[in-house]
Amino acid sequence: MFHKSLRKRFEDCYTAVPVPDAGARGTKLRYIYYAPWYLWDIPEKALRRRKYELLLSSAAGLGLSLMLMAHRSAIHAIPIVFLAFALMPCCHIYE
Repeated sequence: MFHKSLRKRFEDCYTAVPVPDAGARGTKLRYIYYAPWYLWDIPEKALRRRKYELLLSSAAGLGLSLMLMAHRSAIHAIPIVFLAFALMPCCHIYE
């Protein structure tokens, strides 16, 4: 039985789409990645609501981590614990 390599499966998800070329006459091909995870198959209203929920949960998580980091506690005197709490908001913002 023949199995496709990871590279071949990745390349199969690209589709050639003709787009107008601004500098010259005619069109040029642009390869766009269309994989199942990339497409949102839900109504626009539900998508906007889901994005809003993600934004609120992200803001709540960031606020909670900042409050925990600022709270005075004996456990925060341990350097490795403080480093983890200080790194958590940085990773959250970067994400």
